[in-house]
Amino acid sequence: MNGVRGGRRQEAIRENVEKLTGQRGNGLDRAVTVRELQALGLATVFRTHDGKVVPKPIPPVGSGDDNVERPSLPQDFKAVGGFGAILLEWKNPGYIGHAHTEIWRHDEDTLSEATKIATTPATVFSDIVSPGSTYFYWIRHVNVNDIAGPYNGTNGIEVSTSQDISEIIDEIGEQMENSQLIQALQEDVDGAHEKFDDMWAVKAQADDIQAGIGILANADGVSQVAIAASQVFVFDPNDANQGLAPLLAIDQGNVIIPKALVETATIQILNAQHIVADEVRASISITSPTLTSAVINGAEINVGSGGPYNGYHTRITDNGVIYTDYLVASGGRFNNVIIEEDCTVKGTIYANQIIGDVVKPHVYTNGSRRQSQRSAGSVWSNIFSITIPAAPFPRLLIVPEIRFDSGGYGQPYVRYYINNGLVLNEMSRILGSSTASIPIKAYSLPLNTTVTFRMDGYFINFSGSAYLSFPAQSLLFMSFKS
Repeated sequence: MNGVRGGRRQEAIRENVEKLTGQRGNGLDRAVTVRELQALGLATVFRTHDGKVVPKPIPPVGSGDDNVERPSLPQDFKAVGGFGAILLEWKNPGYIGHAHTEIWRHDEDTLSEATKIATTPATVFSDIVSPGSTYFYWIRHVNVNDIAGPYNGTNGIEVSTSQDISEIIDEIGEQMENSQLIQALQEDVDGAHEKFDDMWAVKAQADDIQAGIGILANADGVSQVAIAASQVFVFDPNDANQGLAPLLAIDQGNVIIPKALVETATIQILNAQHIVADEVRASISITSPTLTSAVINGAEINVGSGGPYNGYHTRITDNGVIYTDYLVASGGRFNNVIIEEDCTVKGTIYANQIIGDVVKPHVYTNGSRRQSQRSAGSVWSNIFSITIPAAPFPRLLIVPEIRFDSGGYGQPYVRYYINNGLVLNEMSRILGSSTASIPIKAYSLPLNTTVTFRMDGYFINFSGSAYLSFPAQSLLFMSFKS
């Protein structure tokens, strides 16, 4: 039933607008926006060259591998900003058939205008940006059938990088140049005087060397404390055990603190001998001659410089593929393994099935005597046939010795066919009811081809009516890789 009212009257138009926006009715006639379809993972959105938004429906699962599941909602999506990079991380998706994760970014919290900046099969990604930047991020998973799942949310994760420390220092320097307190401390002692009732300063001077301390509070809300000195020392005079060890010192432009408790710190360059932390995140890289770890998740590992795999002897990709030019293992299991070249096995091989260089038997059993037509002329008869299944490699077929006899005096002929192609035409004289045979033969079989081997025969009578006879017997054909 259509819930939209027809007509062009103002009342009908107002009613339809209220229904489409959900302000009237039970909500079943409310319009669904493209933004909602995108948030539900039912459609993707892209913009044309003129800025127009175009939705694209997501095809249903089932067009590819039926065992592949629809991508799940991203979990534990987090972001941390450094100076020149932003580190994104999320929980490894647990659905079957995961291919990669898309990363979307925008400088405003608007998903419909966001741009896809990268895809990765890992669970971390580093976005190289400028210091002092702020961005919003979204992610969504994509399976091997190229089906995209829902975004982490309609609202992006906001994250910023720290400002360049040198820029902050320059900014503070400009504030110091404009500070009335700093200007007062820079004056000569003889020329010093109180310019403000709310400023206090004490200065000392010996020749050209000056030192001072001052406090300023302005009505505009600015308060300052300044120390003019080439060295500053803070110590505890009541601690006899420590002597004159500084609690804090400033010397030659360096701040020296023996011990400190800092809740949040922004450090552009950190030189440290020991770092103990619950978590350490690096947005770009970590360089170390020795790395000891219990678990490494979502990493690409390169070992041994100078090898054939991207310049390394062993390489493990972020999707779990291992490349190495030398492997030593004392145990393990292999599934679906292809050995491209020769392999030497010095021990014992136990196998349920081996296909390749080992002979495969094919048995044909003739339960009762079969014979050609009784004729005084050349009448060919099919004696028997056997089908050899196809194999993904060329093979050699061994045809066993085949015995036959006749019911009279004459000339028998025997022909072999492989897929209707004549491969043997042989004549043998049989006197009376004596027997004859065709010796063992070998024929090449093509790869990926099912083969039918067929034996035909006829008998030319010299006296009376005779025939070619194929007695009851079992024949063992054998095929092996060429």
